[in-house]
Amino acid sequence: MSDSINNTGDDAQVTKATWDGPFAAIATLLFATTVTVTLILGKTDSPPSVEDLQEQVVEMYQSIADGNYSDAYDMRSERCKESLSRSEYASGMHDLFAPGGIYYGRDLLKDGGPKVEIRKVGDDAAMVTVVYTDRKPSSAETKPRRWTVEDGEWRFDNCDT
Repeated sequence: MSDSINNTGDDAQVTKATWDGPFAAIATLLFATTVTVTLILGKTDSPPSVEDLQEQVVEMYQSIADGNYSDAYDMRSERCKESLSRSEYASGMHDLFAPGGIYYGRDLLKDGGPKVEIRKVGDDAAMVTVVYTDRKPSSAETKPRRWTVEDGEWRFDNCDT
């Protein structure tokens, strides 16, 4: 960037600063890099929306219904992951859907899958109720579950109950 001041007496002039040389190249490169990274990652500073939460909830329960317990585990908060390892979670989920388990033989995706009700309690917290439509739900199934935002994404955070 260069500034030019012509101070030759009463008619002093100031010429506007201009970008030239390496400064212009660096500024252009930094701007282009920022735009590219933002477009690739799709990240913004705004908190994830209720629609994002709805998608994450459906994705987690779809993973569970499909037996992809590892994928469902990845949607848990770090706090929940600390309380239960991936293998413990997968084993426990498997037992719930195996013969003798409380979900054995259930069609959790019947009639388009569970109904999801969301009550947002802040920019980074919500209570979510998931009600399966394949039979009359139990009281435990209709209990709201806590979700929280971590690293810009909604995560299941109801591991202490």
